[in-house]
Amino acid sequence: LQEYPINNMVTGYASARDMQQYDGELCDFMPGTAGYVAYWVHS
Repeated sequence: LQEYPINNMVTGYASARDMQQYDGELCDFMPGTAGYVAYWVHS
């Protein structure tokens, strides 16, 4: 997992909570954030 800036980490965390309701909709998020969220959620 690459080192993301803190602002992307915060966004990724907020998005990860939403992803619990929209699992599989990663394509709707920005590529960088989606990659982080995908790793965070499935880890």
